[in-house]
Amino acid sequence: MSPISTSPTTLFGGAAVIGLLAGVWDYIKLYFSKIMSLVIVVYESENQELNTALSIYFHKHFKCSSFGIKLYSAKHEYIRPKQRNQIVAYEKLPEEPTIWWKGKRPIIVSGQYTLTLRFIRGTYKQDEIIFNAVTEFNNETNKPQWRDGDNFRVIKCYGSIGNKKLNNTSKSNKDSTADAASPLVEGITFHKHAIRPVGWKRDEIGQPKNTSIINTLSLTPEAETALNDAIIWRDNEYWFKERSIPWKRGFLMVGDPGTGKTAFSRALGQELNVPIFSFDLSTMTNKDFSNEWSKAMGCTPCITLFEDIDSIFKGRENISVTGIESGLTFDGFLNCLDGIENTDGVFIIITTNNSTTIDPAIGSCMVNDEISTRPGRIDRVIHFGKLTSEGRLKIAKRIMCNIPENEWYHLVVNHTNDTGAQFQERCCKLALQLFWKDNKNKGVKTL
Repeated sequence: MSPISTSPTTLFGGAAVIGLLAGVWDYIKLYFSKIMSLVIVVYESENQELNTALSIYFHKHFKCSSFGIKLYSAKHEYIRPKQRNQIVAYEKLPEEPTIWWKGKRPIIVSGQYTLTLRFIRGTYKQDEIIFNAVTEFNNETNKPQWRDGDNFRVIKCYGSIGNKKLNNTSKSNKDSTADAASPLVEGITFHKHAIRPVGWKRDEIGQPKNTSIINTLSLTPEAETALNDAIIWRDNEYWFKERSIPWKRGFLMVGDPGTGKTAFSRALGQELNVPIFSFDLSTMTNKDFSNEWSKAMGCTPCITLFEDIDSIFKGRENISVTGIESGLTFDGFLNCLDGIENTDGVFIIITTNNSTTIDPAIGSCMVNDEISTRPGRIDRVIHFGKLTSEGRLKIAKRIMCNIPENEWYHLVVNHTNDTGAQFQERCCKLALQLFWKDNKNKGVKTL
C-alpha cells in the first residue's frame, strides 16, 4: 500500500481553517459569554478598599460552603483573655472560587486582588451586594466610634523601598504591588472584620482595653493642656464645621529620647479611642505615602504618627534614603498633610529629637509662643523634658505601691536629671531588689 500523500493545496487549506477558527475564537467566546450573562451575573472589583468592604460584608452576612479550598494565614495579635501576644490564625477569601450562601441564595466568590462575584440573575437585585457592602463600610468607619466602639489599634504603614516583595521577578508587577498594598494580605492590621479569626471572637483580639493609661503618665502642665485640646477636638466636630474651620489638629512633640513622646502618643490614641497609623517614612516613595495616607483618611477620626521626623528630613532634604532609590519628597509629604483634599478627622502627631532641623513649612515653635509657624499642619508644639519632682513622685508611687516611702524616696530627691524612661527603670530595679529581698526573708523561692 502506498503512503498517503498530502498536497500543498490540502495543507494550505487546513492551515487556513485553523487560522480562521483562531481568528474568530474570541468572537465565539464573547458570543457565549453574552448568552451566559442572561443567566449568570458577573461583577469584578480591582479596588482594594471595595474588596475590603466586600470581604467584611461576606464574613458578616454570608455563610461559606464547607466544600472547596480554604485559605488561611496567621499573624501575632494581642489576645485579651490571655493578656499576651500570640499567633492567631485567620481565614481569608481564597483565589479559587468558593460558594457563599445567604439563606438559600448562592454566590460564587473568587480572587483577592481582582475580586469576582458570580450569581444567578434574579437571586439578587442589581448592585445590591456592592451597595450594601459599601454602605455598611462607610457607616462603620464614619460613626462616632469613640462613644460606643472599640476602635483603638496601631496600624504600621510601610512603603516599597527595601521591600523584597516588589523585586520578586516570579510575580508580575501588578501582582507584586497588590500583594504589598492589599489590606487583605495583612488582614486585621487594616480592618479587623475583613478576615475571620479561628478560635477567637473578634472583640477578644486587639490592644488591651485600658483607656485610663493616660492617668499613669507623668504629664507636664503643657502636656495636660494638649490632652484637653485633643479631647475638645474629638468631641466637637460640628463646632469646627459650623465655623468653617477644618476639623483637624496637629501636634509637634519635641524632646530627647526617653522623655515620653511615644508613650504620650499611644496613650492619646487610647484616650481618644481612635486608630493610630504609624508611618515608616524611610521606606516610602511619594506614591507609597499617598496610598497609605488614603487608607488612613478612610478611617477617620484617626491619629497619623510620624516619629523622629529629623531622621527623615533635614530641612527639605530627605536624608533617610541612599543609593538609587527615590524616596519621599518634602513636597509630596506636605501635599498629603495639607493639600487640596479634605483631611477632616485627622490628628497629626510629629515627633522629633531636634526641632532645629525642621522646615518652618511643617511647623516649629515660635519664640516664647506655643503657636507653631504653620497652623493647619502643626497647631501646637509640646516640649518633653526632664521629669519634675511631682512627675518622679508619681512614677515612684505607682511602682513602689506596696513599699514604705522611706525605702525609695531618696530616688525622687537625688535623680533630678532623669528622663521618664530612665527614672522608671531606676524605680523598677529598686522595687525588684526589695521584692526579692522580702521573699528571701520569708523563705519564698523565686525563679
